[in-house]
Amino acid sequence: MSSEEDQRPLKRITSIDVAKRAGVSQSTVSRALNPNSKLSPALREKVLSSAKELNYRPNAIARGMSSRNTHIIGLTISDTVSSYYYKLLKLFTKKMHEAGLQLMLFNTSEHADMDRVLDRLIEYRVDSLIVEGVAVSKDFIGKCAEQEIPVILFGRNIPDVKAHTICLDDVACGRKVARLLHQTYAESYAFITAKEDKDSSRNRMTGFSDYLSEQGIPSPQVEGAGFSYEEGYAAAIRLLTGENPPDAICCVTDIIALGVMDAARHKLGLKIPEDLSVIGFDNIDEGKMDAFSLTTVSQPIEAMVDASIELLKAWQRNTPTEYDLQLFEGGLVLRDSVRTLKN
Repeated sequence: MSSEEDQRPLKRITSIDVAKRAGVSQSTVSRALNPNSKLSPALREKVLSSAKELNYRPNAIARGMSSRNTHIIGLTISDTVSSYYYKLLKLFTKKMHEAGLQLMLFNTSEHADMDRVLDRLIEYRVDSLIVEGVAVSKDFIGKCAEQEIPVILFGRNIPDVKAHTICLDDVACGRKVARLLHQTYAESYAFITAKEDKDSSRNRMTGFSDYLSEQGIPSPQVEGAGFSYEEGYAAAIRLLTGENPPDAICCVTDIIALGVMDAARHKLGLKIPEDLSVIGFDNIDEGKMDAFSLTTVSQPIEAMVDASIELLKAWQRNTPTEYDLQLFEGGLVLRDSVRTLKN
């Protein structure tokens, strides 16, 4: 064999080659590879033997196109750096693998062009889509419905859309945080929310403010920040050097809360929790460190992922499901960044 022939790419074996080797039609090959199809045992064995001899591997996407199920699930996520999203991605990957599903990740920005994402979903014949951490419109969800791509909104609650919603009960969690701070001698409150109009941030602040109002306490000071340590640091400087510095700050995420703590301690010389109580959301690994010991709200993300997987499995069985909202209760994780409870 010449050197030029050695450098030629190996020919990809197709179902046509298997059909020729076995002396059957291409449709018979497809039926033989589908364990649920009706075919005589002898003929199935003949086709499978030919496939093995040729080292044939079926094209999963092509097979999915003929069966209308590719078992590919799209997941949009806007942050793969923080430990919360890393944990979430790891759980989805593991649970989907156990369910015989394949994850296709769309790592997008908060305000990505979702029409381009939709084009990719259609191109790869994605069975379903999970949206996490990305701003989506009712129009986008409607377009997915037109393409028969069911959508799960994970951690987001958009009313009156053709999608299933699985998220934390953010309003109730906001109330829990306010109640805790109220019980721990707080006198002046602040809430650091997201700069973007994000439903989870808005709902957490609603619950927080509503509880204070019910107790006859003035509304909290509100400061906006991006989802980063640096943004939390800067927001804390603005709040704590203002005319009425708070002695209790609730942050919409833990990563913001870590920036707040360091600004208060290292820039302004405040003691935590003696001078300032700080609490966050998400229970990220960094907050558990002795350097922070951050009090936080923990999300039951494994239970939320499990609920998502059950929906995906139902859709794979073509079981009709009603659009619904599943709210999950968050739990307070008490550490050292909040003053001691009143007796």
